[in-house]
Amino acid sequence: MRRFLLFLLLISISFPLFASYTVYIAPVFGVTYDTNFFSNPLPQDADVDYLEWKNTHPFEHRVDLGGSIRADMYFDEDAITGLSLYFSMRYPFWRKTITPHAISSDGSMIEEGGFTEDGAWEYVETTDTSWGVPAFYFSLGPAFRYQMGIADIGVDVRLSVGSRNLFESIELGLSVEPFLHVAFDENYFFAFSFNYDAHFYNFIKNDRYIYEPNFFKLSLTAHIGVGFLFGERSG
Repeated sequence: MRRFLLFLLLISISFPLFASYTVYIAPVFGVTYDTNFFSNPLPQDADVDYLEWKNTHPFEHRVDLGGSIRADMYFDEDAITGLSLYFSMRYPFWRKTITPHAISSDGSMIEEGGFTEDGAWEYVETTDTSWGVPAFYFSLGPAFRYQMGIADIGVDVRLSVGSRNLFESIELGLSVEPFLHVAFDENYFFAFSFNYDAHFYNFIKNDRYIYEPNFFKLSLTAHIGVGFLFGERSG
């Protein structure tokens, strides 16, 4: 938390130094839904390799709560394009995993692993409501806006990097964030945004692989907060 507050302080101090720029600083609260679950029903006719892999890389639903800061900088008050930075820290408080498990010969007990070509198996759901370790993400990319009266609408497109496991592995992805700013004072605005973050690569410590095979996760985050404007805007 101290590192996150220090990051906010550094951005707040450095951006206003560019007096001719227009800078939006938006600390926001966010609710995030993470998943790698993209079919319903899940695969039913799976081979042994798939079952063994999904046993250690299960399907997952996850909900996080946390704080983020988005900083958008435009090089003059009329500029349509600019630069966007984003940092978030969030904690999981609900998680459901869906894992294939082998069934014993009498059909009464489910065992972990032990899959055979002609063996019986089924998916097992597990729910965890304990608070987990925080996830950290940083992203950088172009910002686009349109000014109309007291409101700005736009979208940020950024390359994202982060971790869900205290940097034991590193994820790389692409983030797209539509936003709406509604000014209620010369230097303050309400900030609303919806962040879509597709995680394509998960770089891991492994003797065989640089990154996790077949990795793909999707994060959807709704943000709300109050932001600060430094500089001028033409609207």
